[in-house]
Amino acid sequence: DTPEANFASLEACDEGGGVATFDLTEMDSDVNGGSGDAVNYYDDPALTNEVFSPYVSPSSVLYA
Repeated sequence: DTPEANFASLEACDEGGGVATFDLTEMDSDVNGGSGDAVNYYDDPALTNEVFSPYVSPSSVLYA
């Protein structure tokens, strides 16, 4: 069975140039519902382009 991911939101302050650094690991327990399951993050809904923490980006949507 594929575990169900939960919606989670993470905000960070602009570090200049319109980008911020996000510690994606801060979201793991929110995304996995506290189960302790590993969480992988992607920048596309097909889950083909994995991104890693820390993630430096302008505002964007990630998928787990």
